[in-house]
Amino acid sequence: LKAVSTGELNIIATPDKIGRTLQVWQATVYQKNKKIAVGRCTLMVQRTKIKD
Repeated sequence: LKAVSTGELNIIATPDKIGRTLQVWQATVYQKNKKIAVGRCTLMVQRTKIKD
């Protein structure tokens, strides 16, 4: 993995799992149609009531 100082990056994020309380996403980073990095993120979804 190295820094990119010029040019353009494209990122495609796709869900691996979408549940009621957990989501897992994977993001792939491309430069000139070449895959240069992959990252994964796990999120916890908390539903709350909105108070008036």
